[in-house]
Amino acid sequence: MELILQKMLTTTLNNLRLLQSKGHIDYKVVCEGEEYGNLEVAKPNKKDKKIRRKYDPLNIGHGVMRDYVVPYVKELQPGDITSIPFNNYPPEAIRGNACSWCTLNWGKKTYTSSVNRKSNSVEIYRFPLNQLEDAPAEQPQKPLLFGNPPKNERILRTLR
Repeated sequence: MELILQKMLTTTLNNLRLLQSKGHIDYKVVCEGEEYGNLEVAKPNKKDKKIRRKYDPLNIGHGVMRDYVVPYVKELQPGDITSIPFNNYPPEAIRGNACSWCTLNWGKKTYTSSVNRKSNSVEIYRFPLNQLEDAPAEQPQKPLLFGNPPKNERILRTLR
């Protein structure tokens, strides 16, 4: 051990012993494998970090629900309806996975879903294409009188 480190350790230990003799502290110093003091240090508890989903009480693995749902909705044509049985899966988890897949592949407002508890199934209805074309166009938003404009509007202003 270097001389400077040895002097620092000796001074620190003397100060700690003085405070311990007066009853103010307990201490433990570990320096290069040597331990000084009588304080017992508890080992830290290591907890297993597991991600638990609220819809996953049965501990369903990643991708299992998607693999169960996709065959029912993959070949669904416009105007068709499909029924996905629960099969011991939570109904809202089935519905959530099916809606996620449908939105990703078909787009928003192209289908509707419902949980049918009488038949223990989730039903997905894909709207016909002509019904989507007849839908009224969305009205443009009125400009804001007060407050900040939406973020995309601020970006457009800076680009002009």
